[in-house]
Formats: sequence, C-alpha cells, structure tokens
Amino acid sequence: MAAFESLTQSVLSLYHFRNNYFAVNSVEQYANKEKEVNAKLEETLRELNDARNECETADKALYYMLYGKALNVKSTFDPLAYELLSKSIKLNPKLTEAWNQLGECYWKKGDLKAAFDCFEGSLKQNKKDKVALRNLSMLLRQIGENHKEKQANLLKSLEIAKEAVAVDVTDGMSWYNLGNACFNLFFASSNRDWMKQCKVAYGKAIVDPVASSQPDFIFNYAICLQYEEMFQESLEYFSKASLLDPSWNEPRVIEFYLQNFIRDIHDMIAKKGSLKQKRIQNLLSALKPEVHLGLHKDKLEVVKTNELIAGINKKKVFLAKIIGCVNVEKMLCHTFCVMDSEQNCIAISIYNLNGEKGPKIGDSLAIPEPFYRIMKINYNTLNISYPSIRVDSPLDVLINGKFPNQDCIAIPRISFTVTSE
Repeated sequence: MAAFESLTQSVLSLYHFRNNYFAVNSVEQYANKEKEVNAKLEETLRELNDARNECETADKALYYMLYGKALNVKSTFDPLAYELLSKSIKLNPKLTEAWNQLGECYWKKGDLKAAFDCFEGSLKQNKKDKVALRNLSMLLRQIGENHKEKQANLLKSLEIAKEAVAVDVTDGMSWYNLGNACFNLFFASSNRDWMKQCKVAYGKAIVDPVASSQPDFIFNYAICLQYEEMFQESLEYFSKASLLDPSWNEPRVIEFYLQNFIRDIHDMIAKKGSLKQKRIQNLLSALKPEVHLGLHKDKLEVVKTNELIAGINKKKVFLAKIIGCVNVEKMLCHTFCVMDSEQNCIAISIYNLNGEKGPKIGDSLAIPEPFYRIMKINYNTLNISYPSIRVDSPLDVLINGKFPNQDCIAIPRISFTVTSE
C-alpha cells in the first residue's frame, strides 16, 4: 500500500536524521539537535495524522506501530508511544519492530524485566533481528541478583553481542555493543585480553557515523585508549565526548585529570622527585642487586634506563629505587617515579595493583623483561615526552627482592561512572 510505504519511509527518515545528525552537522550544533529532531518529529506526525483514516482501515497494527515508533524517537518515555505500541502488538503479535519499540519504551520507563520480555518476543518472530539481539545483550549487563548471576549474564551478553555482529558485520552499533560486552568483562575480571578485544570491536565501530556520534561510546573508547596508554588519542576522544554532550561533565573531568597525570609524571622525572643529592645517594646505596634481584640473579642481565630498547626487553631485568608516587586519581594504574643506579629516572605503571598493599617510596623494584617505550603527548598546552615501563600485574615485580603477596592484586576499578550503553 502506497500510503504505508510513504509513512514507513518518513519514520525511517526521522531516525536517520537523529542518528546521523553529527555526520552532517558539527558537534558545535549540539544545542540545536533536540529542537531540530522535534521539528522533524512534528513533520512526521502530521503525515501520520493525515493518513490516519486510510491506514487504520487498511492495517491498524502497522499504523499504530509506525506512530509509536515516531514518538519513540525522543530520549524520554512517551505514554502515547507506549499505548500505541501495546495496541499494535495485541492486534498483530508478529510485528517484530513493535516488540523492539515497546521494549525501548519499557527501558525508558525503568522496567527492565518488561523490556527484556519484549526483546525476547521480537526474537521469537525473527531470531536474527540485530536490534533485539543488541538490546538483549545490553540489558543482560544491567541485571542479576547476585555476583554469580551477574558474571554469568556478562558472558551471555557477550555471546548475544557476537550473534548481532554476525547478522550484519557492517553495523557499527553492533560492534560498539560487542566492545561494551568485552569492556564490562575486563572490569569484572582484570583479564587484559578482554580490553584488547574491546579495542578491536571499538575500532570497527568508530568508523560508523552513527556509532561515532554517540558520546557514551566515544567516552568508553577514550577509556580503552587510556588503558592501552595511548594518551594522545585518549585525550582527543575525551574532548570529543564533551563536545558531543556538553552537559555531561565526566569526559571533561577525566581529560583534566589525565593531562595533570601526564604533566606530573614528566615533572617528577625531570626533577628527580625533587630529592636532594644526599637523599638520592642514600637511596641508591641501599640498591643491592645481589639482594634485590632475587631469583632473577644470574638468570637475567641487569639493564639501566639508557640501555632499554622499545618493546619487551627479553632476558633483561630492570632494577631501580622508587623515589616518588604520582597522583593517580581517576587513573587506571598506579604509577611510580623510579631511579636506576646511574640516577636516571623513569615512570613505572603497574596495573591491577592494590595501592594499600603495593610498593612505597624507598622500595627497590626488579622488573623482568620490562616493556619499555617513550611516551609522547602533544595536546593543548602539553608537549611532553618521557620514558615509561608498563607492568600488567604486580606479581611480575620483585619488591625488595621478594614477590608480593596475592593480596596486592586488585581488579581494576574506576571511581567515575562508565556509561556502557
């Protein structure tokens, strides 16, 4: 029926306008988006109202679905959309899109159980509906009565996210959802492989104009890059997230803290922890390879800062004294400024570390096969480079010649809210 074809196209055009707003407008137009989307909605509703008599007679269920879907373009719960979509499903339970849209209504209303049932209802009609699969995957990450159930839901969420990607490997929103599933698993387990998989999925999503205009995705991607110590890119994406949603403060806050973190590391290394020469000599005189290398003695070759090469330094061990601790508020690691026997300073970032049980100023660190690189950041007023070693687990480090206890390990936590969807 020509009228339904026209109305369907109008509703699709409305969603395309909303979803691709920043693909055709600069992020500085953020303040105008809601007003322009509402204007487009009013235009669509006029078309729907004009065709009411003809379409209600021909297929009331389809007409109610289209009308409800149009109203559902808003970010807040709409009672009329809920009413129309409920009627649509009662008239024709086989309308997959009505189930999906009603599920989103319930979600906006805060009724996650009802939303979950709707997306399952959609999949009963079409088990390969990528929207329903994505939404089920997202919901699973938000529900669970206890820790065990939440962990199981995270793994189930991952499997369903993979199904959604398999349906359409070109859909950036499905890749974004898969990335979020890995993202959540990382913060539930501290297994770095999940963050690596997250980065791959996000890398697929970032080229999609719809996904890349979502401020929550850009924020999560910035955190992923921050964890991978790609600080330059991370700062740029935190800034973009702020531009996409100026009312959301957290991206701006993390960007500020990350800049300070980088600046503090650089300054501490440059100033050698602001220690006096006598204090430095006392610290280094207590650096004893025969004691502090522990089981690495005679097995690995000791290297100093200026002998490190980029990447993993095979069959080498780096030995140094901690001379300072960097403020790591809102960061994903604990970072120390250390000094080797030749008074060269370098940053050591240790991940998954319980700060209360970890090393302190004056302790000796022996790091086998250290992963070394020069960090370079040129962003806003920052134009900084400094040497750095990354350690993924505190159990890989000897502290004063001994391996730390298991209680030094901590699953990574973030003191800010991560908007996963």
